[in-house]
Amino acid sequence: MLFFGLLVPLSIVAYKLAQYHSYELMRDTGDMVHMAWNAAHGHGLTSSVFGDRSYLGVHFAFTIAIISPILWLWNSPAALVVMQGLLTGLSLLAVY
Repeated sequence: MLFFGLLVPLSIVAYKLAQYHSYELMRDTGDMVHMAWNAAHGHGLTSSVFGDRSYLGVHFAFTIAIISPILWLWNSPAALVVMQGLLTGLSLLAVY
C-alpha cells in the first residue's frame, strides 16, 4: 500500500514535468498559472486573458487562490504542475 501510495504520485509528477519541459501542456494550464501568479502577488483572481476581469465571473473556483502561495516558495509554473501531479496521485489513496 505504501509502495503504491508513493509510486503513483511520483510517477504522475514525473509525467507532468516531462509534459511541462516538452511544452505539451494545454493552454488552460497557462491561464491557471497566470491567475495563480496574480493571486499570489496581490492582484486577485484576474487575468488579461479574460480582459482583466475576475476569473470568478467566468468559473467559480477558489482552488487557485488556495494553492497560489506555493508560488512564493517556487516561482515557476512547474510548482503548480508538481502540485497537480501529487494531489492527483494522492487522491487514489482516498479512493482506496
